[in-house]
Amino acid sequence: MANPADATQTKEIPEKPVGTFTSLRLRDFRLLFIGTILSNAGLWLQQVALNWLVYDITGSGTILGTLNIVRRLPHSAWRRPQALSLTVSTTAS
Repeated sequence: MANPADATQTKEIPEKPVGTFTSLRLRDFRLLFIGTILSNAGLWLQQVALNWLVYDITGSGTILGTLNIVRRLPHSAWRRPQALSLTVSTTAS
């Protein structure tokens, strides 16, 4: 008959080495990672092209600066409430 002490012992699972790019072994994460890089590169290229076009058409640094401020307004408006809610939640504890 089997020893009851053996049934309560658990097997140790050997750990795989954890490195910087270990998560890239997962196919879905790899696709997300590559898609995010390509999407961000596209946004950067769009920003450079738009700035170049506006400056080429107008020759005005003021209009170029205004364009960049207007493009950042939605992002800034969204970040403010998030920052405030984070401040409130951390000070409430």
